[in-house]
Amino acid sequence: MTLIDKVFEYIREHPTDTPSQIGQELGMERNVVSSYLCKLKNGGYITEKYTDGVKEHIILKNRKYLIDSQELDIILEQTNYKKEIYQKMLDVYLKDFESAIGFNDRVEIGKLILRLLEKI
Repeated sequence: MTLIDKVFEYIREHPTDTPSQIGQELGMERNVVSSYLCKLKNGGYITEKYTDGVKEHIILKNRKYLIDSQELDIILEQTNYKKEIYQKMLDVYLKDFESAIGFNDRVEIGKLILRLLEKI
């Protein structure tokens, strides 16, 4: 969980605490907490309401902390697709390497193979 997420969760439980109080509880500087509160407000996650002179932070919408399973599936699918492409390219380069006649050609193809291997 990021620091801004910690501030968000803290104000969920302590909506009337000041930035100084939040910072003291979370081990952050007041100005850092104020910055995070401003970002949360600008992002539409919270708003402020005054009741009898006391400022209260109101949660408007929840934040996402983790990647949900659909997003994870998409990322894994893209990663696997990239690996498949790199593997196909590697197969072609290996054939080229084997059929190369000159030393310099083999060196150049070898460099390409090494670059691909770094990506797999």
